[in-house]
Parts: sequence; structure tokens; C-alpha cells
Amino acid sequence: MIMREITIEQIESVFNNPLDSYHDEKRQNYKTCGIVNNPLREEMPYLIVIHDKVNTSVKVITVMWADKGTLRSYEFDKIR
Repeated sequence: MIMREITIEQIESVFNNPLDSYHDEKRQNYKTCGIVNNPLREEMPYLIVIHDKVNTSVKVITVMWADKGTLRSYEFDKIR
């Protein structure tokens, strides 16, 4: 996450205030997105978190910055 300049606080912000979240049946994981404070680049204000849920814990698989086009390619339907 250091290479992408994403902080734990930003990831927590996405989980606490998601814009959209869904279970990817094909890959058997979850995808959650949100807008965070202080994005790496203003043109990519969204953060996508791909994760697994096991009981009450969450295992983060990967995190990436995104724009609206990227969100649509990851099938986030609630983003206009």
C-alpha cells in the first residue's frame, strides 16, 4: 500500500462510508468503493477495496485508486 500511497485510514473510510459494495460471485470476493480525503490524484478520487469476509473479520486483497470509468469497469452500478 505504500507504493500506491494509500493509508489504513483511507481504507477504513471506504469501509465506514461506502458508495457501493457487492459480492463478486465469479471471483468469490467482495468489492467496495468510496471517496476518500486527500486522494493521490484529484482526477482519481475513488478508492476500490477488494476483500474477503470471514465471519466478522475482513482480509484486504488489494486496494487501488480509480476514476468513474474504472468504477464502471469493476461493475459498480450505483456510481453515475
